[in-house]
Amino acid sequence: MNLLYQDIKDMRKILIVIFFVICPIMSYSQVNLTEAQVDSIKIVNSVDTIENQQSGLEKDDIRGDFFGFSFGDDKTKVMSCLKENGLYCYEDESNLSTSDIFFCGKSFSYSKEKFVNNKLYEIDFVNGFISLVSARKLYYQIKNELISNYGSSNDMKDGCAFYGANNCCSITIDYGESKGGNNYYYVGLDYWNKDLYNEYDKNNKL
Repeated sequence: MNLLYQDIKDMRKILIVIFFVICPIMSYSQVNLTEAQVDSIKIVNSVDTIENQQSGLEKDDIRGDFFGFSFGDDKTKVMSCLKENGLYCYEDESNLSTSDIFFCGKSFSYSKEKFVNNKLYEIDFVNGFISLVSARKLYYQIKNELISNYGSSNDMKDGCAFYGANNCCSITIDYGESKGGNNYYYVGLDYWNKDLYNEYDKNNKL
């Protein structure tokens, strides 16, 4: 009987040691492991965020394709693409002009496709208004859409511009005389390629 009682006391001592010494060590290890896992998750998320931001910057460019042609294409291809889209164009010196053109959900009076060394470097969309209120309505509508697509704008005297890695665009509002002698408020949406525009600018300075 005494031996059995002694065995029970020894067993209780062993259980006490397990409960107060070994269990806390195991719990502490589990807590540390959880914290390490959390830290790893934070690091992975941080790296992923940085990668997303960097890839976003690489994609931050202004459009350079229109109606099937792009900056750098020659006049023949641009004319062909415009005609394929049902647009009538005519040559204006070294450039092209297109009347009554619909672009990005907006109707414009005309567009002008500009070339340097037979390469498209700029395209302008223009709409004329008798009313300043109507001109401003279109101007701010397009400006807000550009800001939504390309971020903050750079203010200019008569409008604002957006600069990408290779291409740029601007939205302007101006008052001037038409070829017919009438005065209008003109809203202009212009796109151009940086390198080709510099080539054009360099040619003009020669």
